[in-house]
Amino acid sequence: MNTEHGITEKQWMAYLDGSLPESACARIRSHLAVCAECRSMRDQLLAWESAVVQEINRLNAAATRSSGEIDLLAGRFLQRLRENETRPTKGAPFKPVEAVRLMQALLNPLCGAGAARKAVQQANEQSCRAGEADVSVPNWSLFVRNLSKNVGCVYGSPARLLIERVGSLVGTEIH
Repeated sequence: MNTEHGITEKQWMAYLDGSLPESACARIRSHLAVCAECRSMRDQLLAWESAVVQEINRLNAAATRSSGEIDLLAGRFLQRLRENETRPTKGAPFKPVEAVRLMQALLNPLCGAGAARKAVQQANEQSCRAGEADVSVPNWSLFVRNLSKNVGCVYGSPARLLIERVGSLVGTEIH
């Protein structure tokens, strides 16, 4: 995402999920009032997130199915997501911050937005080495393992399996 307007990818994601501090939200809202390019980007991100939520609801409804069925549904999920993509970088590999957001969206209907955000934050902290603040391509698999383990402890093996399968597929789509 374009940072020339002073809004980083991480800030966009936090703004959209409501976890950005109010002072930063106010700055972004002020900027959006005068910048059509960023309003368009926000609208595209919101449309993409809406498509993600629709597909995730289908996946979560199938969480108790067999591993093979979950693999098939997860593959279809990514395929439909790519077909209906409205991100500004349509068709491009996911950036790690987008992939993390997608995994958090997967958890939202399962455990609620607050618990999903905390689970993702905890897995992020468990997966990053000293000096790293965010998940990156090299530690994506570790992030998925930590997230699936943490979620599985509370929500059981179907949830763990769903996180593992989708995380593995998303991992092939990030750069």
